[in-house]
Formats: sequence, C-alpha cells, structure tokens
Amino acid sequence: MNQISVTRLTKSQIITIPMLAETPAVSPIDAALDVFRQKMCTALDEWRSGKMSASACASECEQLYEDATEEVAIILQKADNGNSIGKVPCVRNIPESVGHAFCMTALTAVCEATFHQVLSQETDNALVTSLLPFFYKDLGGDWLSFIEAAKAISELALDGSSPALHQESAAIKSQFQSLCRPFLAIVANQEGSCPSKGCINL
Repeated sequence: MNQISVTRLTKSQIITIPMLAETPAVSPIDAALDVFRQKMCTALDEWRSGKMSASACASECEQLYEDATEEVAIILQKADNGNSIGKVPCVRNIPESVGHAFCMTALTAVCEATFHQVLSQETDNALVTSLLPFFYKDLGGDWLSFIEAAKAISELALDGSSPALHQESAAIKSQFQSLCRPFLAIVANQEGSCPSKGCINL
C-alpha cells in the first residue's frame, strides 16, 4: 500500500489518501471519429486485397464520410441543451474544425492505403538482396554510415535528390536510387495500415 500518509499534529492528525487517477472520458465526437477511422480502414483494406474495385471503394468511403458527419450533427444537436429541438440536424452546422478532422482522417487513411498498396509488391527477398548487402558489404556494418545513408535515401525518395549525393559518382547515385523502393517498403510495413488515433479540440 504505502499510499496513505499520516501527519501528526499537537492535538490531531491529518490523514492523506491520494485519489486514484481516472481515465479521461472520450467525447462522443472523438468516439465517432475513431469508429469512422476503423470503417475507413476496413473499406480500404478490402480494396488493397483486391476484394473491392477502386470505384466501389471510393463510393464506400464517400458514404462513410457522409454518415459520420451526419452522426456528428446529431450528436451536437443533442448537446445543444434543447435549443435545436425541432430542427433537422445539418452537416453544414458542424464546426469547421470538426469537419476538417473527419476529412483529414479520411484523406490520411486513403494516402496510407495507397502507399501500402503501391509497395505491396516489394517482397522480403527484395529487401534481403538489397538493404542487407548494402549494410554489410558496402558499409561494412557501420551504423553511423547507415544512418547517414538512410537519411540520403529518404531525401532521394521524397525529393528526387539529396545534398549528400551531389558529389558522388553516377554509379553511387544509381545504387542509392535502387534502394529507395526497399527503404519505403520497410517504412510502410512498420507503419501499419491505419492512421494513429487523434483528438478534436473544439
């Protein structure tokens, strides 16, 4: 235990009992956002696995977005202390920050799903035959060199060039270019298929 402390005074004593920390309550809107995120991921996973066409997935995502924002409009109307009784919940009435949060959640899910889908053809064998030999043979297993090389590969993959490679030969630049796709595949495999949870500040 050792959580109760007693402070003894001249004619009395003070007993202190610490309050147990409570888990913060999740707001109805954050809960709706989390459900929306999960449904978006499910639909996009169906597309990634080939069980759903791109057009069908797009329609599903659009419907999920419309349903989620309509649900939020209802939640906000109920929280309006009866001031909106008799009015039809309207998506146009939800705060802009809430609408943006749901839209960004949807766009993030689509971006991650397409990123994973594009890199899904990168096999473990391709990784073994590219990055491992590069680390062991070309860099001699030196971790500092690999960190610096990984930074250059990141820049090359994102920007098409890296300052660290400007003075290198065409052969070295070509080698680093060939490592971009395996590098991105590793990042994609570690990221997972769904965006991380977030909260909305109203």
